[in-house]
Formats: sequence, C-alpha cells, structure tokens
Amino acid sequence: MAGHCQTINLTTFSANQADYVVDTFHITWQSVLLLTGRLYQRQKATLVVTTKGQVLLICQPIHDVLKTFFEENCIGDVESRVYYKMLGMPRATRSAVAGKYQLVPTCGMSNDDVVWVMTHHLLHAELAKPNDNGLRLQFDNVVTGVPLLVTLNYCGKSFIHNMEAADKVAELQSELLDFRQFCQGMTSARLKVTDYQQRRKLQKCLQEYQNLLCRHQHDLVMKQAFEQKSLSDLERTIIHKLVFKPFAAF
Repeated sequence: MAGHCQTINLTTFSANQADYVVDTFHITWQSVLLLTGRLYQRQKATLVVTTKGQVLLICQPIHDVLKTFFEENCIGDVESRVYYKMLGMPRATRSAVAGKYQLVPTCGMSNDDVVWVMTHHLLHAELAKPNDNGLRLQFDNVVTGVPLLVTLNYCGKSFIHNMEAADKVAELQSELLDFRQFCQGMTSARLKVTDYQQRRKLQKCLQEYQNLLCRHQHDLVMKQAFEQKSLSDLERTIIHKLVFKPFAAF
C-alpha cells in the first residue's frame, strides 16, 4: 500500500513540522482529510491535513474547531444519538454522518489522541499488522495525484469499528430521506409504489426516528430544567414526575 506515497506518521508528527500556522481555517467536507489535537506553545491547537496534502496548525482547540464545523453543517448530537440507538449501537463512539460525507473518530472523543478522519476521501484503510493496533490510511492527493499515506501507532481496531458503524448510519439516513421524498410525492424517490413491505418497514422506522427524536429533546429540556439551582423541592418533584408520551400516527 505504501508504494511511492507521501507519508505522514501522526504519532510522531510534532506541531512544529506543520507547513503553516494559522489563526483560523474554514473546515469543509471537501477541504480536509483529517484533524487532531496538538499542543503548540503550551496552548491547545488543531493539526489539519488538507486535501491538497498540506499540514496546517490552527491556533484553536479542536473542540472549538469541530463545534463550528458541526454548527455550519447542521450535525446535531440528538439526531446522531437517535440513529445509533435505532441501529442497536447506543454506546458506540458516534461519528458525524451526513450521507456520503462522514467524519469518523479513531477512538473515544474524550481521548486526547483522537484523530477525526474524513472517510469519504479514503482510498484504503487497514491495520498496520494483523496482531497490531496500528493504522494505515491512504488518501488521494487532489493536486499532485500522488497518494498520501497516514500512519498511526494506535486505535486501528476501534477506527475500523467506528467506520463500519458510520456506514450503517449513512445507509439508514439515505433510506429515511428517500422515504420522506416518497411520502411528499417527489419523483426523485427511489422507492417503488408497489413495494408495500419495504414501505411498511420504512414507515415504522420513520415513526421510531421521530418518537426517539422527540424523547431525546424532551429529556434534554427536562435535564436542563431540573439542573436549575433556583428550583424549589416541589418544582423538582413536579419535573421529575413528567413523563414523555410519543406522538401517535394520524
């Protein structure tokens, strides 16, 4: 897989090796291959490998960089939780999934060594060795045409697992989107009118998605209300007794 590749070992790559140090950079699905946190002059910063093969150091914590990216692209935490729960993976490390676009973490998001990978740019991903947890990622360089090989000494197995889970979420997103288009009379929908069993299955999935989404939003509001320090004991008791009732179909 290595061949004549430009190679970056992220495990040993220091912030001082970056091509450019910038105060800000616009992260998009098409401009970046991966992101990870780094310390630079004793401050938290974000190391970015672009689709042009450049390595940038953004003088902002990765948490802030990702927060801006998620907000700009309408990636919601609640919606993500719902999709993973529907697929029986409520405790899985969640990726940012928008159909064919996927930003997948190599490990848990609280891990300082986590690397976020735009997997839609991946040509190939594999474990470094069968009995090793190292990771090898190959990307296509849109400028030079020479493949870019990125290696890590950790998180290989968890990344492969997270990537497979993200693919399942993307498939579910696509199915529900297509069913919504079908229900709204859009001719671009791929679902056949005569496929009753598939329609019934997707109808149940969409109802489950809507109810779970409402439940999560309700729980979030109740949690925020319950945590208000100004609440009296009686108010806390009333909030605690509130239960969620899912919407019924018309």
